[in-house]
Amino acid sequence: MPFMAVNPLSFVIDNLLATAFSLYQQGKLPEAAQRCRSVLQMDARSVDALNLLGLILSETGQEASAEACFREALRHQPETVEIWLNLGMLLKASGRFTEALEAYDRALRGWPDMAAAHFNRGNLLRELGRPQEAVEAFVQAVRCDPQDPDAYNNCATLLQKARRHEEAVAWFDRALRIAPDNLDLHVGKAASLEQLGRREEAGAIFERVLAFRPEHVEATVGRGLVLEAAAQTEAALECFTRAAQRDPAHYAAHWNAALCLLKLGRYREGWPLYEWRLREPREVALRQLAEPRWQGEPLAGRSLLVHAEQGLGDTLQFCRFLPQLARQGTNIVFELQAALLPLLEGRPGMGRVVAQGEALPEFDLHCELISLPLLLDVTLDTLPVSGPYLDVRQARLDVWARRLGPATAPRIALVWRTTTPGDRIKSLSVDQLAPLLATGMEFHVAQKVVSDEERRYLAAFPNVSLHDDALGDFEDTAALLSQMDRVISIDTSVAHLAGGLGREVWILLPFAADWRWLEGRYDSPWYPSARLFRQNSPGDWQGVVAALTSVLNEQG
Repeated sequence: MPFMAVNPLSFVIDNLLATAFSLYQQGKLPEAAQRCRSVLQMDARSVDALNLLGLILSETGQEASAEACFREALRHQPETVEIWLNLGMLLKASGRFTEALEAYDRALRGWPDMAAAHFNRGNLLRELGRPQEAVEAFVQAVRCDPQDPDAYNNCATLLQKARRHEEAVAWFDRALRIAPDNLDLHVGKAASLEQLGRREEAGAIFERVLAFRPEHVEATVGRGLVLEAAAQTEAALECFTRAAQRDPAHYAAHWNAALCLLKLGRYREGWPLYEWRLREPREVALRQLAEPRWQGEPLAGRSLLVHAEQGLGDTLQFCRFLPQLARQGTNIVFELQAALLPLLEGRPGMGRVVAQGEALPEFDLHCELISLPLLLDVTLDTLPVSGPYLDVRQARLDVWARRLGPATAPRIALVWRTTTPGDRIKSLSVDQLAPLLATGMEFHVAQKVVSDEERRYLAAFPNVSLHDDALGDFEDTAALLSQMDRVISIDTSVAHLAGGLGREVWILLPFAADWRWLEGRYDSPWYPSARLFRQNSPGDWQGVVAALTSVLNEQG
């Protein structure tokens, strides 16, 4: 057998690389780096040494040097997918997301079925605010590696955030088939079940998780949400408080504790926690301003920008506090939704009204509209409710008087549906109003959006008039409501408008109603002219409609 010559240099390099890799696996990074550098002294083009040294440098916080190693390795072997993947992870960790995405794409060009690249790409797209593309990336990761529970979980979590809860549950189930003991997956599934209204199933899962791990914060919050939806507000508050104690930075724990405290009328405790909304940009439309935020100091002689931050109903409910500020001697600039400007412009105590998106005048301080109750120390006993705080210009009233003509029966404005995503629990279907519509009263629809199906249904009731074609801004709606004998509305902006105008308003509420209607009350300290009709069980609109129809028949 002929003698085979061995390249001494290649033999030494192979042994050094094997030793370096072994040391790296043992966590002995300085020793591993030393072996890599020894290899590069003998062969500066060693891609394996450059790649391993890049990994070591990235793990020891030497990002620039690590990047140089990866790019030098790619200069010699530009199609090495593992190095593109490593470079992508380094760039992502450095916050260079666009370059990282390019690196992952380059890795997938060479290895389309590389599960790790799809997975990391999905995480990066999620960070970039491109959730649908992230979902597609995780789907590809699962296709390449059907046994990775993290890819299923990440996909499910994104679907959950997009309110695609049926799909999210299916993905959580797929992950649980691989990792049945993963408590976080059980909690994620239960959270989507709760959002789907399958609260009994969700509650059972949260209970099982907490029996196994009582300190699980997400399960504690989830159990609180189930209890809150069951109108067990005190018990829910205990859950949220316990979760916040275990994780003082947990947004949902503090936020939901605030909602419970406000629902219980414990305003002095609730308003400070309600400020947690400002920590979650998805909850409110916050302004980024250079001027300081007002913290409650004296305002005399200073100008204050008050900016609306949530929905139209919130603005209508909380603008009542502006005259209280004006009495302190401040010049108010009130930035609000454009649809409300005609209604509130020129109203005493509202200051200079500016629509969102318009240029702002100069001001000294600013604050969010819904922070005013905290800054003014508002309690149930100090709510400013002496009388109507909204009105309508006579010219607009005259326009609507001509449109409506003479009344043929008691006039009732009607709103049964909201178009706000996530608020479907507050809405009825139009056919559920049949007993009410059959009373023969003169009904006027005060919602701006009426579907074709609803329009066809209402055509059978000659005592119902639609006005969606004429409701331009909220002063139109206010003018319509002002000429009604009564307003019947679900919990939406029209209910707040009617209350602010001092019109008699009957408000239809779901079983677990919003915090502002308090708990167990059929009147409202916010609106003396309001009467509340509450569901006796979740989804029981039939009982609500029957109750208000009976009262309407009695009162006429």
